[in-house]
Amino acid sequence: MKDTPFRAMEKKALDEVRLRHLQEGVTLDPVIISMGELYLTGMEMRGLHSNQIGKLWNSFRKRVAEIDRRQNHESVYYALIELTGTEWEVSYTACVEVSGAGRTPEGMIDKILPRATYAVFSHKGIRGNFTFLTRTKNR
Repeated sequence: MKDTPFRAMEKKALDEVRLRHLQEGVTLDPVIISMGELYLTGMEMRGLHSNQIGKLWNSFRKRVAEIDRRQNHESVYYALIELTGTEWEVSYTACVEVSGAGRTPEGMIDKILPRATYAVFSHKGIRGNFTFLTRTKNR
């Protein structure tokens, strides 16, 4: 199967280090939070092309200082993955929180994460700590 599309499905063996990471580094039980609207500005690409996501982040990090409406200049980064069409098309956006409407640098876009209840999962890894928000069903 080495030369087939199924290669991505191959997994590395679970050893003691990987088991400890799964136990200690990933939250399986989410924290449920209610959030108001979150205004974001960033750079977007259509589709989930794993070989392009790193390039998007490199480009965005080089340009993040151009966003003068940043809420946190220590740069808390967000990654949005959204369904954009009827055929399971997706967009991926690398972004930071901003203070509402204003000037958007050329080549960037604004997004609004709606007021909602979210399930929050965290992942502590070698490349940093990540928080994943999943919108829960509105009640």
